[in-house]
Amino acid sequence: MSTDIVIAPVFDDKSDARCLLEMTYGTSLRVVSINGVGQTLLGVSQGDLISHLDDARLTPEFSARLIDEVQSCFVDNSTRSYQILHQGQGQPVRLNISLVPVTDPVATTYRVLMLLREYVPFHHFDESSASREQMFCNLVENSPDTIARYDRECRRCYANPAFVRQSGVALSRLIGFTPSEVPGGDEMKAYEARVRSVLEQGAEQQYELSWLSEEGVERCSLIRLSPEYDAAGQVSSVLAVGRDISEVDQYRRRVHVLANYDAVTGLPNREMFYSRLRQEIATAREAHGSVGLIILDFDHFKVINDSLGHVAGDCLLREASERLKHCLQHDEFVARLGGDEFAIILPDCHERDRLGHVPQLLIEAFGEPFELHEREIFVTASIGISRYPQDSRQIDDLIKYADSAMYSAKSRGRSEIAYYEKGLTTGVTERMMLEGELRKALERNELELYFQPKIELVHQIIVGSEALLRWNHPQLGLLTPDRFITLAEETGLIIEIGDWVFRRACEVAVEWNRDEQKLHTVAINLSPRQFVGKDLVSTVCEILEQTGCSPRWIEVEITESLLLDDQPSTRRALNKLSELGIRIAIDDFGTGYSALNYLTRFPIHILKIDRSFIERITTDRNCEKLVKAIINLARSLRMTLVAEGVETKAQALFLENLGCHQVQGYLYARPGPKSEIEGSLLNLASWTLGRDYRDEGDGE
Repeated sequence: MSTDIVIAPVFDDKSDARCLLEMTYGTSLRVVSINGVGQTLLGVSQGDLISHLDDARLTPEFSARLIDEVQSCFVDNSTRSYQILHQGQGQPVRLNISLVPVTDPVATTYRVLMLLREYVPFHHFDESSASREQMFCNLVENSPDTIARYDRECRRCYANPAFVRQSGVALSRLIGFTPSEVPGGDEMKAYEARVRSVLEQGAEQQYELSWLSEEGVERCSLIRLSPEYDAAGQVSSVLAVGRDISEVDQYRRRVHVLANYDAVTGLPNREMFYSRLRQEIATAREAHGSVGLIILDFDHFKVINDSLGHVAGDCLLREASERLKHCLQHDEFVARLGGDEFAIILPDCHERDRLGHVPQLLIEAFGEPFELHEREIFVTASIGISRYPQDSRQIDDLIKYADSAMYSAKSRGRSEIAYYEKGLTTGVTERMMLEGELRKALERNELELYFQPKIELVHQIIVGSEALLRWNHPQLGLLTPDRFITLAEETGLIIEIGDWVFRRACEVAVEWNRDEQKLHTVAINLSPRQFVGKDLVSTVCEILEQTGCSPRWIEVEITESLLLDDQPSTRRALNKLSELGIRIAIDDFGTGYSALNYLTRFPIHILKIDRSFIERITTDRNCEKLVKAIINLARSLRMTLVAEGVETKAQALFLENLGCHQVQGYLYARPGPKSEIEGSLLNLASWTLGRDYRDEGDGE
């Protein structure tokens, strides 16, 4: 929100001259805005003041004094008041100027509200004492400022109408009472202490007084306490003059919130996080203590945000923020750094117990589903941790190290916790480098498809292949998808890369099925991001038409996470793909959110059993039972079953006996470029085991 919009109500008052000044560190003072009364009083126009103050039509003495006073405000973050003679358009006038800071002193751009009033000495009026007294009474009684006088015992002996109105207390209850007695309260006790200090020391004071009015509205006044002396030169009373600056105070508070708090969650933002971390590290340095820093990032938040919309994403962030706060103690600090990234500071972290306990609490806080638009959504988070001074004494390094640990946790899967270790920052540097290079990979023709054959178990023949993406990086060599697909999804490059993969796979499918003697399907992996934003079905239809590829030559593989939200748009897209004749497979079945209702609501034709089950199928009884259950489920739903990661003859024989339809894995072939697969298709004998392994038992 623009500060000019926020300050606008302050300039609505036409009775006072008001001017908003701005000073940026290392530069000169400039005028942001000035109201009409101010322009008249100074004898300048708005246009005269749009540049730096040095260029405005003001005397050097006026400008120099103003700059000095604003700098004092900047240094002390306090209100300043002074008088100065100003040469306006006519006769010289003496001005009373008050400067009120409206931004935090830590800000790089500092703003001050300048209030101006013309000083009118009594000798300009009738010189008779009666006239002067009458004039004084009129000025005081009709002043919008509050004016009160306190005697040596700190009891009010005078209060003008403005004071009575603002206090909300009858004059009869004000006169003869101290501030702590009427209206009373902690603020008035502090106010009374300042009045007594002026009575005792005889030094003028100025400060801001905040209190709640009788209507419950928070008010703020700029109070000047001036000592008054008797004939003997002793302080006999104190004159208190107050100006209502509630609007300025509200503006300062709003600026503070805008500058230091996140608008979505209400949590402290990145700027306040840095300030708090510096403060905690300084405290720990003096006390020889320790500080723990936690970086938490949602897993696959972008998919949820894109599929459910930004409104739902904001709701998720707010609810997650509340859960995070409930995990922390009063002296622990949580901030939103941006996006779905949060930071937690654990001060005075001498023992690793707390640093180990809090991350576990945070992970558990995400164990319960989130309610979004009457839906239950499961979200997980990854956590990285660094410590002061064990890992570093530099703030930037601590943040970088915690971030590195967080990415290390992400690479292990969901709901993981990682502590910083030396060497992790190398991975982050590589990640940043890969992101930049990945954007150029398509242009440089560095992407390539490898293929892994799928074998029909009963007849031991190749029935298809899965297309697997590889990146021929000029420096790092051949990279597999686990090195760059997550980056592609996070940056949105997966859309462009996914289109390229689909087109290239269709071109290969056309070549391999040209004679139409034996069907050879090509399976293509689709990212959940490809179902969001653009029309996937239209893209598929366009590629099929341009390449001349038949839909029955293509299979698409999706993950169970895509079915998690049960989005109508996802269901429509899958139905249309199925209607085209494209077969749909669930990849890594059994590792995610498998449920019978998903299998019946979506057009699923193929289940692919994850390799983690296959590798233990002959040694783990529970794993064997699970695979049997999946096979029975697929057969009952008339789905084709494919086992991934088959590496031994014993696994292949076991799966055939259970009734599994197809397999793929290193036992038959490693993924290879198109040229290698084509050679194998021409010489099927090199790819088949025939019936030999059935007679060799479990041996290799």
